Amino acid sequence: MAVETYYTLTIGGAVNIPFGDQTVQDRWRLVFGNKPSNDERPELSLEEAKVADDDWPAGFLRPNVPPPAPRVLSGATASRQVYPLEGKWEIYEWEIGAQPGADGAYTRLTFVAKAEFEGNGGIDDHKESQKRDAEWFFEHYSKLWHQTLRGKLAGFNKEYEGKLIEPARFRGWEFYCGNGGGGGD
Repeated sequence: MAVETYYTLTIGGAVNIPFGDQTVQDRWRLVFGNKPSNDERPELSLEEAKVADDDWPAGFLRPNVPPPAPRVLSGATASRQVYPLEGKWEIYEWEIGAQPGADGAYTRLTFVAKAEFEGNGGIDDHKESQKRDAEWFFEHYSKLWHQTLRGKLAGFNKEYEGKLIEPARFRGWEFYCGNGGGGGD
């Protein structure tokens, strides 16, 4: 069974501006920017990953770390057949959206981002990196990416003050870590 870890961030709000107004949608996209990728970043050690604190949006994606040593498969001790325990973090969802509310009389704004780690072997094989990632999740409020994003949301809300039906704010923050299955998906 493979290890699977993911976290999902959901943000939303509503402005009293007709849905067709492209200006508010463009401004909303600017809050979030482009989805981050580990392709542009070097792999970090476990210790470096513990203290990694990048700005938004790069800091939202957990850095990749070297995988644990390959495991010798049980029953294959004579051949010493090994099973690589690789795994990596990737953004699987980065959706910046706007939908019409009340037949287009106002604009609902949404953002959903999901990062996922998939690795060979079970959760016990990846426990050091998974413990680090769980700690990061629970300490998110103090991280630079979260502080920057909060500031961007506050700026957006200030810019549209008087036109907000519902301020742009964090709606959900979810974390799952386990052996495959994705928590009942």
